[in-house]
Formats: sequence, C-alpha cells, structure tokens
Amino acid sequence: MSGFQKREEDYRGLFELWAAVLLQAVKDFHDAGESSQAYCNKRNAIVWIESPSEDFGSFLWICDLFSLDAGLVRARIKREDCGLTPIGRCDPRDEQGFDYVAFPEPGAIAISA
Repeated sequence: MSGFQKREEDYRGLFELWAAVLLQAVKDFHDAGESSQAYCNKRNAIVWIESPSEDFGSFLWICDLFSLDAGLVRARIKREDCGLTPIGRCDPRDEQGFDYVAFPEPGAIAISA
C-alpha cells in the first residue's frame, strides 16, 4: 500500500477531531456561564458558526467534511434542545422519515430532530 492509499480507519482520529471541534463550539454556544472566559468562548462560537468562510477548519468546511447541510445544522444548534450528542454509526432515518443528521464516521455525532 502506498502512502496515498489509506483505509477508512486510518482517518478515524481525524474525523473524531473535527467532530470534537464542532461539539465544543455547540457547548460554548449554549454555555450560560457568567465568567469572562465563558462569554468569550460563546462569542467565538457564535462568530465561527455564523461565518461564511469555507476555509480549512471552518464551520462550513466541517459540515462539508461530514456531508451535512450547514443551514440545518445551524438551525438545530440555535435551538436550546439541539440534541447534539456523540454517537456511533446510525441510520439517519427512522419510520417517520428524517429524524437525525449523523456524521458518517465512527465516533461521530448526531443532531436529533
């Protein structure tokens, strides 16, 4: 196997890293702490989530990495009960249709309806 041919599991850590970045932004977005650090983290999360940038590591870039609709993810994040939680692989549909947006990689996250 050449250096350019990688198996899916070789990238698992990278997917988990970017899922963790998104999860931390959501936690910071919803943090009701009164400290100056909590305020700063919340403000940074808001700016990052709302940014139109598609650069490496941006909100839009991460959504694209996991084939997520950024508008839907933004709308769900803004809900107080956004339901963003770590999960394993999941079926993105239940008997009622669309119920979860899930990252396609192991150790991913989902956004419940």
